[in-house]
Amino acid sequence: MWGVDEPPYTLGEAARLLGVSRATAGRLFDGEEGVLIFSVPGARRKMRRIPRPVFNRVLNRLSQSRTASPYYPCKFRQPVVHVLEYPQKARRYSEEDRHKMSEVMRRVWAAKKTRWPVR
Repeated sequence: MWGVDEPPYTLGEAARLLGVSRATAGRLFDGEEGVLIFSVPGARRKMRRIPRPVFNRVLNRLSQSRTASPYYPCKFRQPVVHVLEYPQKARRYSEEDRHKMSEVMRRVWAAKKTRWPVR
């Protein structure tokens, strides 16, 4: 499969080569056949080593178009457009609204000052 002359990639090296974060690389290679996982029972962290043929296989799968590969690991999300309506309208507060807000903030700060120790 692979020899001593071509050591397997660590998860960080694979992430750097793919241009993604370590967490994304971990999700890409989790459950992939041929990935070496070293861990102690009950330990939180796993040490993963990715052989070069496995890395190349995942890279080829990612480089194919979505329709060409039924095993494409990324799920595309629909953009959230309905939350942001452009152009956004600036809120216009009346003087009475500003006075009410400033009065509320004065009360909040007065209550906080009574709880804070004096230095």
